[in-house]
Amino acid sequence: VKGVLFGELVDDEWIWFKNGDENTLSKYEGGIRKGVPNGQGTLISPDGRKYVGEFRNGKFYGQGTRTFPDGRKYIGEFREGRPW
Repeated sequence: VKGVLFGELVDDEWIWFKNGDENTLSKYEGGIRKGVPNGQGTLISPDGRKYVGEFRNGKFYGQGTRTFPDGRKYIGEFREGRPW
């Protein structure tokens, strides 16, 4: 199922909501399973950080691109939300 979720990173864990304000929460668009991001998707944070790629159980997992506000990019493999 594809859809939109809003997320907040608290103590290194994502908390996901069906509704939210993209000015204060990160906005996810893409595959959703069991109420969390799964499959291909895009996550954009209010501070300009962006992730485009694969998600598993609400975390970056698999191939993806992480772009930072200053323009730096990491392109590659992720596991449990972190570059691998």
